[in-house]
Amino acid sequence: MINLRQSMKNDKGFSLVELLVVIAIGAILIGGAAIATNFFKYEDVTKCTRKINDAIRNLKVESLSRSAEYCYLIIYWDATDESYYMVTAISDEELNETNWEEKAQKLSYRQKLAANKVNISYTSQSDGTGMTDLRENTPLMISFKAESGAFTSEWKQITITSNEITSSIHMVTKTGNHYIE
Repeated sequence: MINLRQSMKNDKGFSLVELLVVIAIGAILIGGAAIATNFFKYEDVTKCTRKINDAIRNLKVESLSRSAEYCYLIIYWDATDESYYMVTAISDEELNETNWEEKAQKLSYRQKLAANKVNISYTSQSDGTGMTDLRENTPLMISFKAESGAFTSEWKQITITSNEITSSIHMVTKTGNHYIE
């Protein structure tokens, strides 16, 4: 009998309780990883939205202080490294989507906004329809009227998305105000 008890103590198998504990710990770790992944996706969208919103606010101040020059915030897609960038620029003349790179004097260094996993689009419709994707190589150019602080562009909304997560910057053209939703 003593040999039988000793052999039962040396048994190397798992009990059902131990197996359930291991499965529960694994499920908690997998759930935590899924939550962390969604948090990082949300953080990318939020960070990009805040950078754009802050740049618009700074551009308005810059525009009002430089009454004779055109000031622009230019957001664009760079296909070479598949990333979005923004730059603040001034010019003695009005810029457009085709001449801004050669005619603008850049006030700020090119700042990376987001990589391939984020999508930025914009529209001139208040209801958010008719979105233009920045990846179509049409830069988003935002500027203000120096005398009134109103937007010179007709853009009403900038939308930043990543999977199911969406954030928008709404712009009120006549007043130059903008807010995040």
